[in-house]
Amino acid sequence: MPPLYDPSSSNFQDRSYEIYRTLRDEHPLYYNEERDWWALSRFEDVRAAASDPETFSSENTSIATGLLPNVQSVDPPYHDQLRSLVTTAFTTSRMAAMEPRIREIARELIGHFADSGKCDLMLDYARHLPSLVIGEMIGVPRDRREVFLECTEAMISIDPKQSQTSQNTRAAERIYEEFATLLEERKRAPRDDLMSALIDAEFDGRRLSQEELLGFCFVLIVAGNDTTTNLIANGAVLLSKHPEQRQRLAAEPDRMESAIHELLRY
Repeated sequence: MPPLYDPSSSNFQDRSYEIYRTLRDEHPLYYNEERDWWALSRFEDVRAAASDPETFSSENTSIATGLLPNVQSVDPPYHDQLRSLVTTAFTTSRMAAMEPRIREIARELIGHFADSGKCDLMLDYARHLPSLVIGEMIGVPRDRREVFLECTEAMISIDPKQSQTSQNTRAAERIYEEFATLLEERKRAPRDDLMSALIDAEFDGRRLSQEELLGFCFVLIVAGNDTTTNLIANGAVLLSKHPEQRQRLAAEPDRMESAIHELLRY
């Protein structure tokens, strides 16, 4: 029998909700023998595990192999120290100040295909919007963002002919190499961007080390590209499958914030 739960399988997305339901109802603690990992599927179990780092550590996991320390792959108290340091640079006011520019980038992208009346949403829009926004926020020059986008896509794609760990490691090394160059540029000539803010961030007399700076920039660029790209594309598919919800959202745009949260959840 093939494994019940294997997100890397070719037909997983087509059956994901059916599989999740079976996991929750019949196998709340599931073991995949082929890949040697366990999966929790019930909300309370997941929350309990996520709140108990002494038992369920985020360190030394397979997904973190070959990566520098970052907030996703370390436990408290180190995790708390990193988070405290970076929140001094990643402020609400900094994010709010980006909104007009984000709208401008979105309009520029739409302008490229508006006259034709059609586009490939993923390739022409969803793939580029978060890359341009997060790149500008961090301080990546526009002519060097394609490298980060290609590396991110290499890390989140599945190639059955390659080891996922080696694929991730190669992409991560390229990202670290690019950011090391950019960070050196910022140390010599600071700018009004997140890289410069992270270099200057201080908490209880401590600043981020070079490895920590690289680790945090890595998380920002990879997570920023992947999650928002898929939110836009999956959201469009869902609204197309539920036209009454799309019509309601168009008629009541004040519901947009709640709609985005629901699309993320779903």
